[in-house]
Amino acid sequence: MPSRKRNRRDSQSKQYRRPFKQILLDAVRELEKRDRNKIFHEPVDKEEVPAYYEIIKNPMDFSTMRKKLSEGKYRSWSDFEHDFKLIVDNCTTFNPQGTIWYRAAQTLARHSKKIFDECKAEMALERPPPPSSTPSSTTHTSATTPGTDERKQRRRYVRSGLHRSQPEASGGLLVQDLGMRATPTPMDLMTIWRREQTLQEAGARPFL
Repeated sequence: MPSRKRNRRDSQSKQYRRPFKQILLDAVRELEKRDRNKIFHEPVDKEEVPAYYEIIKNPMDFSTMRKKLSEGKYRSWSDFEHDFKLIVDNCTTFNPQGTIWYRAAQTLARHSKKIFDECKAEMALERPPPPSSTPSSTTHTSATTPGTDERKQRRRYVRSGLHRSQPEASGGLLVQDLGMRATPTPMDLMTIWRREQTLQEAGARPFL
């Protein structure tokens, strides 16, 4: 009993059709396999059979079909199938019944029916969807609470000891916090403590 994983893979491979050119190329390969004696692989040699081109006006063979396929000349399935029928019809037209070439053409025509039915069934499927772009990884940054950076700067400033020689700015911010160039001013701890007490009584927030 096939595994569930394999069944899922098989269903996905049959869900969409392959590119049109690839379907035709595989069809030619399968047809060539059925031509075991390579009767239809190459054009009929003019020197060996000079009368052939006097009777057959639209010669065709597998190598010519491959060339047209590589050049993108097959725009539809009917164009491809028309050339294959030329191979069979030209052979049965030029060669009498009962000859090995006539029988080879009939055998090839019988095999082609199954090959072509499989190709048509695949072409009836939907085209594969365009590849989806991989979403780029987005770096989520947590929102910073207003005032957080300000408080951190204040703490770092106080720990560094620079507050002992730097005057305060209005609103409890230090001059260095505002990005301004501060000029050292002589100051003692008592004066700083008094200023802080005055700011707290006035309702200003402390800088610690």
